[in-house]
Amino acid sequence: MADKKISALSSATTPLAGTEVVPVVQSSSTVKVAVSDLTAGRQVSAGGVTVTASTVQANGAYLPTTNALALSTAGVERVRLTATGEVGVGTSTPRGDLDVGHGLTALTTRSMHLGYSGANFYGFRLTNTNTAGSFGAGDLSVERGTTSAYVTDMNIDDNGNVTVGGGALATSATNRFLYVPTCAGTPTGTPTAKSGFAPIVVNTTNNKLYFYSGGSWRDAGP
Repeated sequence: MADKKISALSSATTPLAGTEVVPVVQSSSTVKVAVSDLTAGRQVSAGGVTVTASTVQANGAYLPTTNALALSTAGVERVRLTATGEVGVGTSTPRGDLDVGHGLTALTTRSMHLGYSGANFYGFRLTNTNTAGSFGAGDLSVERGTTSAYVTDMNIDDNGNVTVGGGALATSATNRFLYVPTCAGTPTGTPTAKSGFAPIVVNTTNNKLYFYSGGSWRDAGP
């Protein structure tokens, strides 16, 4: 190499494997170092990074379509950022600002976790279990983490049925109840109308449950 200018050298095959060596001056001596060691243990910063690959990478970023960016691991696309700013996780065609896994098929469970991701299951997650591989199929659950597992606090099935809590309770139970508002006396206000729904309230003066229907508050008895 000593008798050649750098400009006269042949171009390297890219991407580099990391095993190639280059000369560097260290303590006034010229030594060789592997490309993979040039930044080992060092923090690398850049004003901006331009992605040029247009096909899925083993592990990295690439440009799947015009003005879109994707991230892949193990040769599979995992995240897509579209030209208009939507983010898809597990899908290349997000249908909202954040779309988690709508492109997946039957027998899949996808979830979004909010909270600490440590050894324990702290935080909350929203889970969809699609067992039929079709639109509207599967249950939507709000789950709460404990030290050993997630427990379901609310579930909406694919028929629109809503359940809250963990099922049957012991007579001595102190938690996992559905709470409704209370008022000290018979309710008199006219609730804001919600088509197909009726509000309820507990009168703590006479310890009765009231529901609003037909333009009036009704005593649920006894």
